Amino acid sequence: MQTRTVESEWNNLLPPNLPANPGFELDELGADRHRLRIWGRFLPGWLSGLSAGLALKQISIIGGAAEKVSPSAWFARLEIQAEPALAKSIDYLALAGARRTMEEAAQIVIDNFNIRMEHDTGELYVEVCGEDQVGFLDAVLKKFTLYSLFPARMILETEAGKVFDRFWFKGIGGASPSTDTVSVVRNELRILLEHT
Repeated sequence: MQTRTVESEWNNLLPPNLPANPGFELDELGADRHRLRIWGRFLPGWLSGLSAGLALKQISIIGGAAEKVSPSAWFARLEIQAEPALAKSIDYLALAGARRTMEEAAQIVIDNFNIRMEHDTGELYVEVCGEDQVGFLDAVLKKFTLYSLFPARMILETEAGKVFDRFWFKGIGGASPSTDTVSVVRNELRILLEHT
């Protein structure tokens, strides 16, 4: 899998200033698509909680990005697909704060992946490509949560029915993943690849 250049994409997504209080904004884009901006101080695993909650409502995340902009503050800008009435009825902050069990993740298969340590930042970089389906993001995040790895930032894309997601993972407290942990999660991704 070829690594894509992401710096310019990400710089266009970051807001100039984040509000002090947590919140979200939802804008209609047409054709049942919406841009969700959500920010605040969230616990590790909040992205999995948000994506799991959306998956349970059969709402797809079809693109966007998220980044930890301070030790505990996050900003995410996501494009979702849902009927307007449903999209407007959701408390996205509540979903971000929800705790869910590992068994609720969707069963997915992937077409390809790339994984490597970025030693200058201490992050584990992961690319995952697969067929688009509701719950894909949540299933990927839960694989890493099992080993106490959480994304410090991520960029999500969906094109022609294919998902191409990129993540930069760190451990609890911003620790770099150990060599053993990297080996284990690489094998987890291989298992998903072998099921294709």
